[in-house]
Amino acid sequence: MSLHLPPDGTGQGARREEWSRAPRIGWNCQLPGPLILIRDGTLTIQRYYLPTGAKRIRLTAIVGVEQYAMTRWTGKWRIWGTTLGRWWFNLDIGRPHKQQAFVIDLGRRVKPVLTPGDPEAFRAALATAGIPLATRTRGTGRRP
Repeated sequence: MSLHLPPDGTGQGARREEWSRAPRIGWNCQLPGPLILIRDGTLTIQRYYLPTGAKRIRLTAIVGVEQYAMTRWTGKWRIWGTTLGRWWFNLDIGRPHKQQAFVIDLGRRVKPVLTPGDPEAFRAALATAGIPLATRTRGTGRRP
């Protein structure tokens, strides 16, 4: 993963805790795998629309992100499409082999769900972008 972070004015990268919590606009992040890209203040989800259309979401439009452990009942075998009209999964044939999912809250009824190949790198990218992240305790539907 390569993060290009904005300088702090001294030619050195600013420390994460010194940054404001506003989403970062001037940095890029290529996550492992071809389906998720963060560039120029936009989260791009490849293979979101049939057959290959991408969904672009401004980082400023993201209300929050929730991480949860996938099971067969919560999307592990959902290759593409919706679950009860609430979540929308982009086309990812490798999803059954992945363990973690991220629900992107845009303040709308249907929420995109991402399953990055490297969940820790995605968490780090979200933290760097200043996007709030919550985790759900497995199977309870509650946050810790």
